[in-house]
Amino acid sequence: MSGPADLLAGLNPPQREAVTHPGGPLLIIAGAGSGKTRVITHRIAWLIREQGVSPQGVFAATFTNKAAEEMRTRVEQLLGRAHLHLPIATFHSLCARILRTDAPRVGRTGRYTIVDESDQLGLIKDVLKTLGLRAEDCPPGYAQWQINQAKMRLEGPDDMMASLPRPEDEWTVQVYRHYQRRIEESDAFDFEDLLGCVVKMLESDAERREHYQRRFGHVMVDEYQDTNAVQYRLVKLLSGSHHNLCVVGDEDQSIYSWRGADLSNILSFQSDHPGAKVVKLEQNYRSTGNILRAASAVIANNTERLGKTLWTGSGDGDPIEILRGANEHEESQRIVEEIERLQRQGVPLREMAVFYRINALSRVFEERLLEAGVPHRVYGAVRFFERREVKDLVAYLQLVANPSNAVAFLRIINMPRRGVGDKTLRQIVTLAEERGSSLWQTLRAMLGAGELKGKAATALAGFAESVETWQGLAAGGVGLPDLLQRILAETGYLEALRQSDPLGFSAREENVAALDQSLSEYQTLRPEAGLEGYLEKIALESATDGYDPGADCVSLMTLHCAKGLEFDIVFLAGLEEPIFPNRRAVEEGRGLEEERRLFYVGLTRARRRVYLCHAQSRMLHGQVQWSVPSMFLREIPPEVLAEGHAVARRPFLTPRQAQKTVAPAAPPPGESRREHRTGQRVEHGVFGVGTVLGVKGEGSLRRLVVRFEGDELVELLERYADLRLVGSD
Repeated sequence: MSGPADLLAGLNPPQREAVTHPGGPLLIIAGAGSGKTRVITHRIAWLIREQGVSPQGVFAATFTNKAAEEMRTRVEQLLGRAHLHLPIATFHSLCARILRTDAPRVGRTGRYTIVDESDQLGLIKDVLKTLGLRAEDCPPGYAQWQINQAKMRLEGPDDMMASLPRPEDEWTVQVYRHYQRRIEESDAFDFEDLLGCVVKMLESDAERREHYQRRFGHVMVDEYQDTNAVQYRLVKLLSGSHHNLCVVGDEDQSIYSWRGADLSNILSFQSDHPGAKVVKLEQNYRSTGNILRAASAVIANNTERLGKTLWTGSGDGDPIEILRGANEHEESQRIVEEIERLQRQGVPLREMAVFYRINALSRVFEERLLEAGVPHRVYGAVRFFERREVKDLVAYLQLVANPSNAVAFLRIINMPRRGVGDKTLRQIVTLAEERGSSLWQTLRAMLGAGELKGKAATALAGFAESVETWQGLAAGGVGLPDLLQRILAETGYLEALRQSDPLGFSAREENVAALDQSLSEYQTLRPEAGLEGYLEKIALESATDGYDPGADCVSLMTLHCAKGLEFDIVFLAGLEEPIFPNRRAVEEGRGLEEERRLFYVGLTRARRRVYLCHAQSRMLHGQVQWSVPSMFLREIPPEVLAEGHAVARRPFLTPRQAQKTVAPAAPPPGESRREHRTGQRVEHGVFGVGTVLGVKGEGSLRRLVVRFEGDELVELLERYADLRLVGSD
């Protein structure tokens, strides 16, 4: 067997110090490109080989399934042992695994299913119908947001009442209560429940808490700066008895506060864990000196930092270039021309990426790349498992695995059409509510008692019989692709799809074939996991798990999607105010710092070269926006820029503005600006049309939570938001 030296070979001194830390709390401040994945995997291997820790005794948390798989593979290679079943996983995957055993302790069974965000929204819409609430008055997206926020605080419906932003939002508590009852009757968990239920169980059940503390004698957390309140409590519970907690993170890359991430978790680690060892990884192995100097100069303007100085031994590299366009078309044209020039010089397309702040900017780049015949792929768009035909067939599989799943039941009860009308379906739903039983149990009971009549009764009896046949096949060990083919054949789904969408049928049929292939591949890799394992896997996939570094095409994605990836060449597009940083962030002190961290993340994805791109004007949502170059461009040292690429210091002006600059009009004396309310449809100059989901604060600090098209959730300071009511003059 190899000795300890081979596990330390090639590591720099701080990396070795982190890998060989004997035990107790350890904070590894890992700058971008500093080899943190190598440190984590070598530390896990060190604990197993040199400290005698069981391979199943080290839990390492990651934020994507892709990162977890990469780490498992690396550790097994370091140890020269395969199939160790190392507990390296996302928080959601770990909790899903715990609940396969302990679900009965929180009111579910081990056969539970996971409800994703789109199915969660669908269930909330159905609850609104049951309660007789109009979506126009009670927006389902707002209810979903409020419910998830409450769950992140570990609040039930009663607790949520005290934290509502406004008394008139009391209806969301009623929706939460009915929604939660539906989830529990469906023997299901939504994403927030996976973590919340495990935390509540560990806090209240000393036996299970001690069991998992013994089972995981060492706990490691990657990307600790992105943990939220529930994940923070989970980590403390798992490591509470032994304190062998190692967290790895970079406060300068904390960019997910909008989904609950709490930067203070990493900033306060030393005060939370007195005597904690701190190791800084500052040598960068990814980017050139010019890129690092630019990134370091920008992020130095932030105050919420632990502090580090990134350096590289690879030289200055190419200077950073600035690409300007008169408008978005010229900007995109210049980017595409540069991509084509680099390709001719031998740079593979897969090593080039275009990043942007909001999804609305992607269209013009897609069109220009299509016109030029340049292969490209957009990440973070409609995921494969979000496509209609795929969701339909997955719902069939979910109902086979767990007949109590109300979301799956409602999705496919009349897909393809079986002649089940809304009245019959509402009858089943209402009776299920009254009896406190699942929709499936209620249907079986109604069929048995002859409570359903006519064509609907015949159709539903046939449906129930088919589901029970498929359940028998699954229990008997039939292959997953074979099960799918039986469902397709017996439902006539493909023919119904052909009739409903003849023009798009070919593409949809290809998606069905891809689902079949996905089932085949999973069955080959994990023959023991079965249908429940497959459904759990696809429910927990993230937007970038499908990123393929081998595909020779240009990658287009938002900066949030780009986290964790790296490319030789990076184009940062749309670097204008108020897009990036946007007006909302500029007006909120902490928001501006997070926007700057997002820019820093974009810069540090690049290995060799960075292009900073902006336009003088941009058509967004039907209006021409005249812009000022992003303030972040002015924070970059001139010495790292290519010759002649100085940053414009003044706003771009339209011809009319150039003649006379006019300040925004103030409201007449005695007249206040319009106050917005929940549910209103509004239009913003940059983000487009959206719905007001909530209101926070009062007076000059009053803020609006708005969900814009493309599912972008934004907080705006109302007095600066400049929103127009849709349908209003």
